[in-house]
Amino acid sequence: MAKISMGLPRTIDFVAALKKRDAARAPERLALKYKAMRESAFAFFRGTTRGFYEHLAEHESLPAAPAVWACGDLHLQNFARLDGADSGSVFAVNDFDECLLAPAWWDVLRGASSLWLARKQLNLDKVQAKAEVAAFVAGFARHLAAGAAGPVPTATQQVSDRAAMVKAVAARAFKQGGKLYLRTDGRYALPATAAQHRAVQRLLAMPQARAAGITHKNLLDVARRVAGLASLGTKRFVILAGGTGKLRGPRLLDLKQAHAPGGARLTGLAQPTWASPAARVAEIEKRAQPGAPGVLLALGTARNAMVLRDLRPREARLAMADLGTGKALHTALQGLACASADVHLNTAGFGGAADLVALAAFGAGAGWRLQVTMLAIAMARQSRQDWLSFAKAYDAGVFG
Repeated sequence: MAKISMGLPRTIDFVAALKKRDAARAPERLALKYKAMRESAFAFFRGTTRGFYEHLAEHESLPAAPAVWACGDLHLQNFARLDGADSGSVFAVNDFDECLLAPAWWDVLRGASSLWLARKQLNLDKVQAKAEVAAFVAGFARHLAAGAAGPVPTATQQVSDRAAMVKAVAARAFKQGGKLYLRTDGRYALPATAAQHRAVQRLLAMPQARAAGITHKNLLDVARRVAGLASLGTKRFVILAGGTGKLRGPRLLDLKQAHAPGGARLTGLAQPTWASPAARVAEIEKRAQPGAPGVLLALGTARNAMVLRDLRPREARLAMADLGTGKALHTALQGLACASADVHLNTAGFGGAADLVALAAFGAGAGWRLQVTMLAIAMARQSRQDWLSFAKAYDAGVFG
């Protein structure tokens, strides 16, 4: 297997490419995205998935690997802690917007790059960070080689889910004239227009939504959702709906635009044909993630694809502070590495992905691990260079 060059790829005009890609996004939330990206190289990394893979494509020598279903945008803040009464806390990947068929090292490379970029937030010097990056890759490989996914939260969570949903609704809604409305103070949500309300109503009138007990008839309110980073500026709504099924009382739902994965043309693999981008996201998330939301549907058309899911209050997105320091940090990072491998194990053999035997053999191989470890650091350094260019342009008002 050929050695990967550690020289940085040629410079891409990141500023021009970014502006072109985001031209169709809603200006108000796009401004929030760029402001967040200006804060750190790690935040910039989170918001520029496609650019990361464009740089990766410039490397001529990459490890041979079986195909897997990858989340496509693995980084330290695309994990969640799912708390189950029977199984305890379970780490899980919680964002599949960029999911695609990719080489088995695709996710762990991006996850390891994010770890290197976050080293200051994690209080790691360069020597410690390099050791943790190598350990992250090795932990991922061992878990693949073991061939068994982690524990899955059980149905006993439903009681705590209901209590958490009541709390979440109380925090995000208010009552006026005997009716419930969403708070639109700009922190979590912005007002939706009448046309956007009608568009959401039409989506909820689709047979798939009705079959799940979510219809336009129990729609209480709609707002534009402010959440995440990479998706800011795309179509995304928070829905307040009347309770149905096992969740009595009002509930919150997330309705999010789906798109083709940014790295699809760069994987070297033919992607399966889906009815819509939303169908891809919903199907892979159901298969890959332990305890997938009770509502997880693909709505809309191929050109206007939307994913509807429960806004799960028990899903706590990990913050850097949650990972701890020293031995606790190392243990947590190993948990995230295993959760990354779980995505591939849970989807093995589906839609062109390799089976468990092939994944175990790849995980047990040693030759690719050092390559991916060193490439992850090189890619992180490239991302930092791009961030510095972005920051300079942002400060000059180019994104104003």
